[in-house]
Amino acid sequence: MKRFGVIIPSSNTTVEAEFNNILSGYASLHVGRIRLRNVNVGELDRFADDVSAEAEKLSDAGIDVLGLACTSGSFVRGSRQYEELERLMTEISSVPSISTSGAVLRSLKQLGCRRIALVTPYTQDVTKLEERLLTDNGFEVVSTRYASIVDNLVIGRVREEEVSRMVLESGWRDADCVFISCTNLRTFGILHALENELGIPVISSNSATLWDMARRAGLKSFRPVLGRLFTMI
Repeated sequence: MKRFGVIIPSSNTTVEAEFNNILSGYASLHVGRIRLRNVNVGELDRFADDVSAEAEKLSDAGIDVLGLACTSGSFVRGSRQYEELERLMTEISSVPSISTSGAVLRSLKQLGCRRIALVTPYTQDVTKLEERLLTDNGFEVVSTRYASIVDNLVIGRVREEEVSRMVLESGWRDADCVFISCTNLRTFGILHALENELGIPVISSNSATLWDMARRAGLKSFRPVLGRLFTMI
C-alpha cells in the first residue's frame, strides 16, 4: 500500500474525509497542517512560508508522494508559484511532489480543455488571482462564479447541492470544462453526476490533486468514479 503525504490548511475539514474514503485499499493518508483560518491574500501569502517545515516532517513517515492541497495558497504569489513550491517540496522530501494549482493545470491539459468555467467560494480579489493563473498558463476563462466567503470553516460547511447550483449558474455552456476551486469545498459526491448532466469534464481542486498524486505514485489501477479525469491515470 502506498503512503500519501498531504499538507493542508489548519482549517480544512474536507481533504481528509474525501481522500480517506476514496483511497481505502490503495493508500494511507498522512497529513500535515499549516495555520490558515481565513482565505484572504494576507493569510495565504504567509501560508507558503511554512510549507518546507511540513514537507520535512511528512518525509519522516516514509511517504511515496507529497501533495500541497491548497489551491489559493499555491497561486497567491503569482502564476508560477506552484512550480517553486513543487520544486521545494521535492527537494526536501525526496519524493514526487505536487501542488493543487499545478495539478489543476495538468488535469486541464490532460483533458484537452481550453475554455474554462471557473467556480470558487473565494472573494473577488482571490478569484481574480486564480483567473490570472489560468490565463497565464494558456487557458481562457469564459465565465466565473464566486461566493465571497472568507472564513475557511464556512467554506467547509457548504453543501454539495449548493456547489452544484453554483456550477449550473456559472455560464458553463460556453466552456469545454468546469473547474470547481478550493480543497475545502466538498465535491466528490457530485462530479460524476455533473459531468453526465453537462456533457463536459468537471474537475475540482480535490479531484485534480488526488489524480495527480495517484499518477505520481503509480496507482495505475486506481479508478474512482470521479469523472473522466480518472480514466487517464
